[in-house]
Amino acid sequence: SLIDSEYLPLVGSINRIISLALKISKNLRLRTLDLLHVAYAASLNKIGVDTLVTADHEFVKAEKFLKENGISLVIIS
Repeated sequence: SLIDSEYLPLVGSINRIISLALKISKNLRLRTLDLLHVAYAASLNKIGVDTLVTADHEFVKAEKFLKENGISLVIIS
């Protein structure tokens, strides 16, 4: 389930999406809300979502991570 929680040392029990955003933050260097969008998109792949569409060019930083998680990135102008 997307609303499941997991335990992180020093943090405790937190939502799985937030946990993933924290884990990827050191590599992607995106703003907080962008990290949450990327984490949520990667999690939605489990139910068939395969594309993230955005007008924010900063998401290019996450393209490799998204691709590794089955998500195509489309940046619109």
